[in-house]
Amino acid sequence: MVRISFLVLCLGICFFGFSQTVPLTTNLFFGNIKPNNQLPERILNGRSMLIFTPEITTKDLIQIQQQFAQTGIDAVSVMPFHFLVGGPDVGETTLQTLKKREIHNLCFVRKKDGTYTLTLAAFSGNKKWIDATKVWQLSGSSLYELLLQLNREALNSYSKKNLLISESPDIQSELNIINGSRVEAFTADLKVDRVAVRLSGRNEEDALLKEVCAMYPYKLEFVGDSLTDAQLRQKGFWYVLNAVSGSEGMIKTLLGYVDKNPVEAKTQDVATRYKFYLKKLEFDIFYLGKSWDASEYWPQALENYLRNIRKEFNIP
Repeated sequence: MVRISFLVLCLGICFFGFSQTVPLTTNLFFGNIKPNNQLPERILNGRSMLIFTPEITTKDLIQIQQQFAQTGIDAVSVMPFHFLVGGPDVGETTLQTLKKREIHNLCFVRKKDGTYTLTLAAFSGNKKWIDATKVWQLSGSSLYELLLQLNREALNSYSKKNLLISESPDIQSELNIINGSRVEAFTADLKVDRVAVRLSGRNEEDALLKEVCAMYPYKLEFVGDSLTDAQLRQKGFWYVLNAVSGSEGMIKTLLGYVDKNPVEAKTQDVATRYKFYLKKLEFDIFYLGKSWDASEYWPQALENYLRNIRKEFNIP
């Protein structure tokens, strides 16, 4: 059995994206953003998406939406942060959703240790999520004061052209990431077919991923995160190892375990958990396992999942 140490990993330089097997953490995502106090050019003349971390309450979202409307920021919808970085299938579905809705700007709001942070940037239209040339960010203990400062700077920088903006946040709590079917078991085809595992390029994380994946009893190969599902299939892989991260309620909703609104559940459960699964590439079949094996630590969640595979195939 693999022995795992749950020390905080110093992962060095990170990058945006969501294709790697292990989802990005909040700290890794925001740690790579370099604000330059420049508001996106279409912040008052385009469609925005408001994105919140689990610590943000519904009351906060209502306050933000109302102030955005007064400023002229048209946040057409609101979604949880983990819809961006909650795993390869979650990220890809969110990316296509943002493109279909013709989103121009991403507006992030998060809270940590009593401090709110607003981050506004242009949507890049790709897996990098934001255009780093203009990133506005401000932090403080008072959300109201942050919104007032944003109002002043936005109206001083650009002309307000967005009109008739809703003052009620439209919270998007559903995301359909399974286009095929879900199976709470494992197929015997795993004994002969190749499984791909995407690395992140972060050395310590990749080393730990390889260590835990040694538990997998059949054919498994590590690949770069630039390969799409279609490219993996062309290279002869039938399966890919993926994960979903978020609150337990959110994960269960995304993977079809329960009919439960993850946004309503977030105030009771803000801890991030990880759940791994194998996806059959050609038919989009999600193999979840018979036992719920999520954990707040991704190495433990992966070990739990691989242990369930070994158990089903009677491998000690």
